Amino acid sequence: MLRDHRVVQLSLRRCAASIEDRNLLGHAVQELVTALAELEEPVIPYFRDFDAAHSFWLMPQLELLAHRLSVPVLGEGARSTVDAMFEDYPELHQQYVPIVVDEPSFRAPATSCRPGRATRRSGVAASTPSAPSTRRCSSPIGS
Repeated sequence: MLRDHRVVQLSLRRCAASIEDRNLLGHAVQELVTALAELEEPVIPYFRDFDAAHSFWLMPQLELLAHRLSVPVLGEGARSTVDAMFEDYPELHQQYVPIVVDEPSFRAPATSCRPGRATRRSGVAASTPSAPSTRRCSSPIGS
């Protein structure tokens, strides 16, 4: 699926920094959701700071984004914050699947994507609206 589409890197923190009134951030992200959903050629949004959605309470917009797009949404962020997002806004589990990814190490060149170890430092979430059992990823707006 990724091979057939362009991936666009976005940053939620950068979007927030470009808006004077933070109360308008949710509306700005909603406009982004609409714009992405209306593209003739869908692009895969990749949020490099997916975890920033927790600070700005943008989880409803991310849920809607994954629901409206016919392509996956990718993102990454600090594991503890991504975990907190899914705990504080459980509706995300309907559209996203968190995936724990280890940071590479020179001492342990094992696979980087393994389920369930508490020592992981990065959190990744992914979404595939057409296949609910498929893993999904998400990250930030406006790079």
